[in-house]
Amino acid sequence: MADLGVPYRFIRWIANWLTNRTARVRINNTIGRSRTFKEGLPQGSVLSPLLFIIYINDLLDKFNDSTLVSAYADDLALACRGRNKEEVESRLQAEVEKFCRWRSEAHLNLNTTKCEASFFSLDSAEAKWQPKILINGATLKHNPTPTFLGVSFDRQLTFAEQAKKVRQTMSKRTNLLRKLSGTSWGWQPNDLRTVYIATQRSLAEYAAPAWAPWLAQTHLKSLETTQLEAARAITHHLRSTPTEAVLHEAHLTPLSSRLKLQALLKADAWNQLPPSDPRHRLLYENVKMRLQKKPDWRSSTLPRLTALELHTPCAYSSHPCPPWLLPPPSKPPLPQSLNTCRPSPKEIRQKSSSEAWVNRTYRSSQMDPPKKALRTVVQVLSSLRRLQSSTNGMVPLAAAAAPTTLKSIILSDCKSLVQAMGNTHMQDPAIRRLQGDIALFPPPKRLQLLWIPGHCNICGNDLADALAKLGLLDDQTNTPPGRSHKTCHHPT
Repeated sequence: MADLGVPYRFIRWIANWLTNRTARVRINNTIGRSRTFKEGLPQGSVLSPLLFIIYINDLLDKFNDSTLVSAYADDLALACRGRNKEEVESRLQAEVEKFCRWRSEAHLNLNTTKCEASFFSLDSAEAKWQPKILINGATLKHNPTPTFLGVSFDRQLTFAEQAKKVRQTMSKRTNLLRKLSGTSWGWQPNDLRTVYIATQRSLAEYAAPAWAPWLAQTHLKSLETTQLEAARAITHHLRSTPTEAVLHEAHLTPLSSRLKLQALLKADAWNQLPPSDPRHRLLYENVKMRLQKKPDWRSSTLPRLTALELHTPCAYSSHPCPPWLLPPPSKPPLPQSLNTCRPSPKEIRQKSSSEAWVNRTYRSSQMDPPKKALRTVVQVLSSLRRLQSSTNGMVPLAAAAAPTTLKSIILSDCKSLVQAMGNTHMQDPAIRRLQGDIALFPPPKRLQLLWIPGHCNICGNDLADALAKLGLLDDQTNTPPGRSHKTCHHPT
């Protein structure tokens, strides 16, 4: 971890987490003695897979560049190619010995019973040849159809064994659909279709871009037949019903089209990677095919990418260094004083006319508006009434109106109050009384109650909240309008 640039505080935390771990076994009422774990990782922890990958990170550097290494978690596959089988056997044996030396240095155990050796060749004369690869003096067993990460391989890489395995599993699960699709008591077709997609089609589409483009038409038709049987179980159609009608009623796409779509999506994803990525290079690598009639995934995806104008790589941005080495994100500087960016009454009027929003979908079943906000609006309304009789009085900032305008606006961040005021069917007597007071507001002045978002990075919002709290503490019932700070600021 230190070689990867992980900060020391993270390394120290993980070391403390892995040190002095104890466990005990309990059977009924008997508890065994505590045992201290000196190696390994806690099973079930989200950090364990990541720490294991970091631990074996230097393994891939031990092999030659010509060796194809496929690693996923604790699964490892080594592949070598050459002009003859003896050359391939000797090169692979040398790579296996490198792995054994690294395993000994890393103090890792190897389960040789799960290790296999396979041979791939298009020459029929070499079909029965078996490589002899030794690990710790024991010869690895030969498997002509190995399975790696859920995909089965065969000697000629036709993936016929993978198609056969998928077809057999889908046929077994089609029987489950038949049990669930009774005509009088069975599930609905939509539910059966969901079961099919989850249990059968997902199996056929697993890693499909890796093996489906290489399938012969015979194997594709066998998969299509398996899906058609499932579609008949969903729709209860007879065998004489046309295939297109059965798939249309079951709302299913032909499986061959689905497999081509999966390959095209994967090719498009690789196309958007940077040119230095090995998957991008593999997509555009010029490989000479030994069998011209054999299908491949490049010939089936690249023309479609060109037709869809997706062959041009898209812009790709990646982190040049690990996340813990990236600089912290920059934050916008805060104003030195809230008073320097305090908006003027004119700016408040302009913003309220363009950004304020009144929601008139309030229902009586919703929560009643806060009494504090209701009392505040009543106080502001009484202040506005007093201002009507004063030509020299200063308009409160909370009202956001001037004596020369024809409209007075009360801004409030209490949405429930504004919604309640917009509902003419409210039964609350306080709301009904306030609606009547606003309706009787003396002309030619007009009063409007608008909602504004509270605490949304509005410049000066903290200062407005502080002034609002001061305004609530004052007795405003008998205070005449004037220019003092105590009367010109009211809570909003």
